Amino acid sequence: MMNNNKIITISGLSACGKTTLLGKLRDRYGAFLVPSASSLRDKNKNFQDISDSLEDNIVKQKYYFELDKRVSSIAQNAKNEGKLVFCDRDFLSALAHNYAVHQQFPETSVYPWMIKAYSKALQHKELIIPDLHIFLDVSLDERIRRKQSDPERIRDNCFFDPIFSRNMETFYKGALQAIPSLWVDFNMDTTTEHIFSAVEKIQEQKTIKVENLINFIKDTMHDRRIDTYFRENHSR
Repeated sequence: MMNNNKIITISGLSACGKTTLLGKLRDRYGAFLVPSASSLRDKNKNFQDISDSLEDNIVKQKYYFELDKRVSSIAQNAKNEGKLVFCDRDFLSALAHNYAVHQQFPETSVYPWMIKAYSKALQHKELIIPDLHIFLDVSLDERIRRKQSDPERIRDNCFFDPIFSRNMETFYKGALQAIPSLWVDFNMDTTTEHIFSAVEKIQEQKTIKVENLINFIKDTMHDRRIDTYFRENHSR
């Protein structure tokens, strides 16, 4: 029988199957599900997706930064109560998204601000690294097919842009090397049991060197072409 007191994050690009998988995990384990930061936002907040003003973009990101810390707090409190916790993404999602934005809109990018803010929050344990981070890798063609088959659900088109998608994956590939993680070529019919098995094999978490993740995050600013580096040196 597996131990509880674990935090497991499920992430991936839009239409990769996170919601369906989280439902299966909840049904199998009776786990506590932590919603994503975006789903916790005040629906009356009407932020422009990409503003021409850097100041406006920072105001927006500060709001989501507080939601990311709230997600971590909810997850940690549930773990402390002895629950098995699954998170629908975490703070790495915001960083990956804004890393990708920074590649295309550096003049109004909040990413440099985020590096400082999120690194400090990690140092002060306001953002929690999970016991296991599972990334669901699904091809762009398949994600587009799923998007088209569910027109009722609103999904941001930027997540289906090939360059934007590649840049988000680049960030994840680097970040997940610094923490306990599992990168899954995901197919709901054939790999769900593999994920169940990985969840059940999680042992007591060894000490994670938060500095490794912080260093990676800071290093992403050294070269906006970091995707070339990771393609050449960190192919999975």
